[in-house]
Amino acid sequence: LSDEQRSGAPPTFSAHQRQQLLSMACSSPADFGLPFSRWSHQLLSEQAQKTGIIISARHLGRILTTSLAQTTFE
Repeated sequence: LSDEQRSGAPPTFSAHQRQQLLSMACSSPADFGLPFSRWSHQLLSEQAQKTGIIISARHLGRILTTSLAQTTFE
């Protein structure tokens, strides 16, 4: 099953950018030289902005929730 095409604004972030955000979220903050053991949406948003993806912490949380809900684990 899949939804039919809906009207409305096109996605703000490309699939590549969403993948970058998900990849960053799955990594450790220490991989980026940060002294934290876990990401918060705010910290992840700030790190994403350093890579050129301008996104609010709230929107980032929504993207991650949607992306993780669509991921199937085997």
